[in-house]
Amino acid sequence: MTSLNGVGPVQDIRGRGFLYGVEVAPGQLWPVMKAAEERGVYFYPFTGAGVPKSEGLVVAPPLTSTDKDIKFLTTALSGALDAVN
Repeated sequence: MTSLNGVGPVQDIRGRGFLYGVEVAPGQLWPVMKAAEERGVYFYPFTGAGVPKSEGLVVAPPLTSTDKDIKFLTTALSGALDAVN
């Protein structure tokens, strides 16, 4: 996941194991979510509190995911991020 840091609108990636948060540039959350859905992957959106307000998506695949599943997810996310760039 950290290899996506700096791709398109990505500002930061935080997480461990099967749970990651991908922070995107302001105003880019919904375009990224739509582009990911078009690629067959759904994420949980989040918006943060405070100043500056952050927004992004949560990547939380099932613990039973295979390497093939994770590759599909990261390829779809990477494509979605490139699409909104």
